[in-house]
Amino acid sequence: LGAFFEDVALGSKSTGRIIKWTKAPIVRLEVIAPADGNYNASMRIETPLSDYEFVARHIEQLRKLTSLPIRLLPRDIGEGGDIVVTITPWHLAKSTGVAAAPDRLLRRLMGPGRCFFVLWPTSENGIKKAHIIINSKLDEDHIRHCYLEEITQSMGLPYDSDRVRPSIFNEASRERSLSKSDFILIRTLYDPRIRSGMDRTTAKTWASSIIEKEIMRAD
Repeated sequence: LGAFFEDVALGSKSTGRIIKWTKAPIVRLEVIAPADGNYNASMRIETPLSDYEFVARHIEQLRKLTSLPIRLLPRDIGEGGDIVVTITPWHLAKSTGVAAAPDRLLRRLMGPGRCFFVLWPTSENGIKKAHIIINSKLDEDHIRHCYLEEITQSMGLPYDSDRVRPSIFNEASRERSLSKSDFILIRTLYDPRIRSGMDRTTAKTWASSIIEKEIMRAD
């Protein structure tokens, strides 16, 4: 799992550094659809209660795993949030707050037509904002997988890896619940000994020790 953590938290570049929330993020869920009579204009619509409850359960799980008092804003509050999750058809994605991301990045992320997230780091490698876009044309199972995957990755585990399966971080998986390996990776990232901005070599050393103890705890 040490190599898996390295893949998911630090990516492939040798200069990769740990990024994580240094404050408890507030999450907001919204649904945007074409306006009545105008396919290219957008309007907010009611968020399905079942979706809101699914996200609320996941946020509660992340609270326990990270020891951060993450909270989900009330349903359809319409503004605010450090992590904004937008369900929308693909042609309206750029009309949302994610439009602040570079065009080249958005074109690449929107290519598969599924779901993606954008993070805005602080100068100290904390995270100050995240925006998640999920294609509303997906079926319900796929949308729920996207909720799970993108919210989890926006906590500071932004990369995918095929080393472990099942895992929310394996693109070949379509999980709707976190695996034991996922629990360990999240707890490792938010162990106080793993600090934002930590370089790859130092992070690997600490992560190996933490993961070994987490595995023993899980057995």
